[in-house]
This record gives sequence, structure tokens and C-alpha cells, in this order.
Amino acid sequence: MKFYKYYLLIILILALSPTGRLWAEHNHSAHAEAEQMEHEPLKEVVKAKPNQVVIHVRGVVCSFCAHGLSKKLSKLDFVDKSKGSRKGITTDIRKGLVTVRLKPNSIVDTEGLKVAVESGGYEVIDILLPENVKKVTT
Repeated sequence: MKFYKYYLLIILILALSPTGRLWAEHNHSAHAEAEQMEHEPLKEVVKAKPNQVVIHVRGVVCSFCAHGLSKKLSKLDFVDKSKGSRKGITTDIRKGLVTVRLKPNSIVDTEGLKVAVESGGYEVIDILLPENVKKVTT
């Protein structure tokens, strides 16, 4: 019984401490930023580079989620995995944005992107393709 009292006391101290409040404010501001992005069209918030696709995803909240999603997306044929160790995928967890680097002159399968994201348990809000990229929807 004493263990639970100490445990609750520690939680109470952390909740009332400046560190606990800063953590709560940080999480609240990150959530508010991601929620604000859901109401704005992606093309007004982000500019896609010629060799990149940007996907706005709901549900990616931690680095473990981002790693799992990048593993799924990196299996697609049009993803350029040649540069860096991130398999051609970068994730901004705060904004819920996933950037996919494309192979030169590749054709992007937008339906394949959606299936890869949704098979991981996440929701695609929007996909931003550069103007010069050919897309296929199956």
C-alpha cells in the first residue's frame, strides 16, 4: 500500500512541477499545430520539391510510428533509397508530414501510397505531388 502512495505522490509532484507543465504545454502546442494543418490545404502550407511527394498523415505520433511507416513506404518501386540512411523517407511528427524522395523520371502510384500508409493504421489527409511528376491511380 505504501508503494502506491509514493507513486501517486511522485506523479502529483511531476504534474505540478515546472517541468511537468512545460511537457504538457509542449504536447498541447504540437497537437494544436497538427490540428491547424488539417484545416488548411497542403499546397498552401508546404511546397513540394521536384523530386519529392509530401503526404499529410494523421496518427503518426512518435518515432516508432515514423520508423514503421517509412519501412512500409520504402518498399514502393518509385522511392529513391540511394541517398542517406532513411530509405528515401523523412517524417515530421509535429506536423504529420511524410516526405518521400522519388527516383528520377518515375511514375508515382498515389493509390499505392495510400494503401501503404493505411495498412500501417494511419490516415492519409492529403498528398502533394510536384507538377512535373507523372501519377497513376489504380
